[in-house]
Amino acid sequence: MHPDKIFRFVNTTALLLWILLIGFPKWQYTDSIIIYVAGIGLALFYAYYIITNWGKTKGGGFMTLGQVTRLFTDRINVLAGWIHYLVFDIMVGMWISHHAFEHGFNRILLIPCLLLTFMFGPTGLFIYLLLQAIIYQNFPVNF
Repeated sequence: MHPDKIFRFVNTTALLLWILLIGFPKWQYTDSIIIYVAGIGLALFYAYYIITNWGKTKGGGFMTLGQVTRLFTDRINVLAGWIHYLVFDIMVGMWISHHAFEHGFNRILLIPCLLLTFMFGPTGLFIYLLLQAIIYQNFPVNF
C-alpha cells in the first residue's frame, strides 16, 4: 500500500482511538480496543517500516542530531516516526485516563489534558502532572 494511504489510515485510526478514549473512557472495551489497535496493529505498521527501511538512509543514525535529521529526509522514516508518535501518545493518554480515574481527578480538567496529549504529546502529560501536583498536592505523582 502507498505510504500516503498508510498515513491517512493511521491518522484516522488514531483519531478514532482518541475519540474512544475521551468520549468513552469507562466503556469495558475501550482499553482492549486501544491496546489491540494501537499497541499491536499500528505497532506492526511501525515495525514493518523500520525493518524494511533499516540502513537505507545514507548517513542516518541516532548518535547525532545531524544523523537523525538525515533519517527524516526519507518519507518512509518520517511515516515510521509519525506512527511511533501516534502509538506512544495514545498509550500515554490511556495511562493519564487510568491514573486520573484511580485518583479522583476531575473529568472536566482531564479532557483538556487528553486533548493536549493528543495534539502535543508531552505537553498534555506535563499539564496533567502539573494539575495533579497543584490541585491534589500530589507531587511527585503517586503512581
